[in-house]
Amino acid sequence: MSSSKLTLIVFLPFNFSLFSQSVEERSLLFRYDFVFADQPNQFFTIRQNVSNTQSLYRLFSRKSKTDLSSLTNFFVQATTLLTVIIPLEQSGSYRAVLTYNKIASTYQPFSLSNIPEPSIVGVSDKQLSSLKENTNQFIRLYTAGIESNYIWLNKMEENLFFRYEDIQNVKYDYIFRKVLTYSYHLPSLLSGLSSSFTNNGTELEQRITNINIYSYAKNIFNDTIRFKRNVDYSDLTSNEKSYLSRVAYFSFINLVSNFALGIKSIRLNSSTEMAFSLSQLLSPLGEIYNQDFWFRNTNGLKAKVTFREIINDKSIFPGISLALYDLNLSNKIKFDWSANLWSQPEHLSFKDRSGSLGGASEIGLHYQTKPRKASNIKRIDFDLNALYKSQGFLPGILNLDESLILSAGLSISIL
Repeated sequence: MSSSKLTLIVFLPFNFSLFSQSVEERSLLFRYDFVFADQPNQFFTIRQNVSNTQSLYRLFSRKSKTDLSSLTNFFVQATTLLTVIIPLEQSGSYRAVLTYNKIASTYQPFSLSNIPEPSIVGVSDKQLSSLKENTNQFIRLYTAGIESNYIWLNKMEENLFFRYEDIQNVKYDYIFRKVLTYSYHLPSLLSGLSSSFTNNGTELEQRITNINIYSYAKNIFNDTIRFKRNVDYSDLTSNEKSYLSRVAYFSFINLVSNFALGIKSIRLNSSTEMAFSLSQLLSPLGEIYNQDFWFRNTNGLKAKVTFREIINDKSIFPGISLALYDLNLSNKIKFDWSANLWSQPEHLSFKDRSGSLGGASEIGLHYQTKPRKASNIKRIDFDLNALYKSQGFLPGILNLDESLILSAGLSISIL
């Protein structure tokens, strides 16, 4: 059974309250972010790929929702998401990892039957075997799609809560993305599905693996094992199969959020509202669980608090982050600020019991301009971001070592 058919089957019982939500009466100020430069600059980074693809999709979905009938809009968006948007965003994130490690690759478009497996070809066994010497980067190659989808959903939920987007415009994407969070793991729960994922052709015509989740488990438990491009379910040990089953069942936590329940926000008092979302993703260090809480009030406060746990084979490593948005520096300049504090396994190892402290801090400056002529474009911001991080894993950031990362872009706000 192809994963596209599975998506439609799982889609049916999903929360239909998203379809019946009424559109907010007030006007929204839609904000679209584009990142033009992000380090490293060889190719789009994961977060650059997500930000740009999502903004383009949101512009398209808004136009489709406005100009087409409800039924036509559904078919146009569903087809575009499954054949263009999701494959393009997923493959871009896998290619970002490969390019960061100086490996060229080719995206093979219109491979609907391969979702959520990456349609990335042109990579030899020798190149992949060489990458395996860097355990963290090699394993990240198999988790890049899950990481990318987490960033996409988290950014979309943030846009929804801060009223930069309307759920009615993006509800089909939101549902498909929620389905995608556990469709990655279906081969672990239904091992018979593995026969649907073939990897034929010559070496350079094959995808980087047949099923990512199998290759992930085999290599994270055995970082010294000899390289094998295609790992089958029968290749896994009972311990690896048990691990994948547990991870698959816990992936359903991704469905827990007020947005998935059809609730736009939760009112705490007359001036303050909040939203929440739980999520799971995989990394070279093991499982990562996030509890995100967003807050806003009538005084202009916009904040986010995240609690994070990394679970490897031996221990649990906690982390916490705080982000503040749209703080005033002057009449034309606003800034965002975030800080992360974490404990992560020594040597970023899946097997290490001891942990080490680390963290990251990011500041984003936004220089605001307004078009001289009256138009729907209310504001254009020129954005400059600087992120410092210690050694450690941070979703969306390719460099696992201590680093200073700069990025630049612009944001367009449309009424």
